[in-house]
Amino acid sequence: MVNLYVMINRLIDSLMGPLEGVSPIWPLAIWSIVVGVVAMIIYKYTSKQDGIKDAKDKIKGHFYEVWLYIDDAPVIAKAQLKVMFNAFRYMAYAAPPLAIMIVLFFPLFANLETRYAMKPVPVGDETLVKLRLAREFDGWQNQVKLDLPPGVELVGNPVRFSRRVFESDSSKKVVRVDHEVNYKLKATEPGRHDLAFTVKGKSFTVPFLAGPDYGKRATPLAATTSLGEALLFPPTAKVPAEADVERVEIKYPEADFPFLGWNAWWIWPFLIISMIAAYAVKGVFKVEI
Repeated sequence: MVNLYVMINRLIDSLMGPLEGVSPIWPLAIWSIVVGVVAMIIYKYTSKQDGIKDAKDKIKGHFYEVWLYIDDAPVIAKAQLKVMFNAFRYMAYAAPPLAIMIVLFFPLFANLETRYAMKPVPVGDETLVKLRLAREFDGWQNQVKLDLPPGVELVGNPVRFSRRVFESDSSKKVVRVDHEVNYKLKATEPGRHDLAFTVKGKSFTVPFLAGPDYGKRATPLAATTSLGEALLFPPTAKVPAEADVERVEIKYPEADFPFLGWNAWWIWPFLIISMIAAYAVKGVFKVEI
């Protein structure tokens, strides 16, 4: 499943590729418009449109009832219960399309999070690259190797250690033991650099991004075997199962999205543009929302 998710995100990366050289607002705006329009189409054909309209009309009617009979407590109480009942009806009718949209758009949202909420490591700055093993094996300290490409330097020596993880701060019960190798790296040239790892004789590469190229996908979990972690931070590399590597983590700096003269989390301009696009086509597709 993780490898399938890597392939899905590589497809998204290829679609984003032609727009990586322009201002990030343009690719984000295009995806926002696409999502807004597709969301309206999904909502129209997967929701009970008649039921939504009926629930909304009854909610409005019962609000008028409260206003007209403001001095009649029993009538107001009954009208408020009917408002709540129809509100639950409305949510029940709206839930299926929302669930479909979450599943359909989640890979895109996760891809955009690693693209616009983080940025490549500035040239000359040091950062940490962590490799964690899935399990311990004999001589693991000497069977994890890293070959650096031109443009990347190792600062100091690799740190190899085992760390016990307890059930809680006050508990003495050991949940697991992590075996890690940490590298402190510094890029001397901008661009994408492929870090070549070899573990138990199995080789794989992990992309390491450096420079001012904001808008390229700087995912902190470059590789992972955990589907839960992969869903949130889509990895950029596949790891051979025989290597027994649980994850490769790169500490990328956080970034803010530039939008109309202010810096924000990318999700806010995305939501604004997608909602404008959705309401713009609402009448065209005759969608009741």
